[in-house]
Amino acid sequence: MTSPTIRLDIGSRLRDGRQLHRQEYVEKDKQKLGILRAGNSGIMSDSGNVAGSCHRVAHLRQLGIELDPPSPSSLIMFQVGTANEDIVYKDLLHTAAEDEVVLREEEIPISWMTSNGTQVTGRPDMVICRKEWTADEKHGAQEKIVPVLGLELKSIASVWTTREVLVEGQPKLAHLCQAGHYMWKLGVPFRLIYKQYSIQAMPDFAKKMMPRQGKPGSEYLEYNPKGEPKSVKPFEIIYELEYQSGTLCYRIEGTTNWTQTIVRHEDIERYYEFISQMEKTQNLGPTPVTVGSDGKEKAYSNCGYCVLNNLCNPGRGVKRLGYIEWLAQVRKFVADR
Repeated sequence: MTSPTIRLDIGSRLRDGRQLHRQEYVEKDKQKLGILRAGNSGIMSDSGNVAGSCHRVAHLRQLGIELDPPSPSSLIMFQVGTANEDIVYKDLLHTAAEDEVVLREEEIPISWMTSNGTQVTGRPDMVICRKEWTADEKHGAQEKIVPVLGLELKSIASVWTTREVLVEGQPKLAHLCQAGHYMWKLGVPFRLIYKQYSIQAMPDFAKKMMPRQGKPGSEYLEYNPKGEPKSVKPFEIIYELEYQSGTLCYRIEGTTNWTQTIVRHEDIERYYEFISQMEKTQNLGPTPVTVGSDGKEKAYSNCGYCVLNNLCNPGRGVKRLGYIEWLAQVRKFVADR
């Protein structure tokens, strides 16, 4: 006889489980009011331009304002990201050395203060560490965990991201800023890992952007009898990241040539310093520029995909909102959703 306490409506159980997990995240997030997050990492140049992530969105998150809560379907997609981390972690454990330990997120957080005392925190996906032993007369043998290499993981769901990170061989700027932030504070190099688990269908409009059969990069694609790309195979591409003379550089793991980016740790620091002062100065700063890791402008604007675009970019001839009115409009927008 089935216990009356066991739910057999599996579809509803799975949906409820995702929502309960989501609620746990929201409750934990409430404890971080006033704190800036490394997940919103961006850069601000010495001339005041912002790129990577949006400083206004980062400030709103600091205030506990969530602009675009995930839909039920988005929660399913986010679960893939979490599962990706578990898969990579287990693969690393299978190949771990005796003196190796892999720490995850809360086990190796970063935390620092801006000049006005605002806390900035972050949780790297994983950091490979080495166990070392030290000895002194007072305490005897002591185990010491030394970070060696960090890993930032990104699962791919968009053919546009596939094109950028796989075909064009260029990591996304926001991801470089986030990994560069962790590198700066932990003092170790990183790997930025992109993984795509499914067979990604190829929209007609994207076919012309992909390499022809037999060309570099075509090994990741499947082609139809006409030689046209029809899908992207599951793939994993890993970028080595390293600061060289203060500038973040990358290369595909196993290759020799480094590519410089526009990311410098002082620009990450300047970005957070600016955000930490926004409430006091009531300065919204500029709208971010949408550029690649090389600083070249993209053909699209990230602002065009933001729910606040009409508030931040009201159009020609329309007066832009000041900080107080902008924040009030944002709060109203969130409350009315």
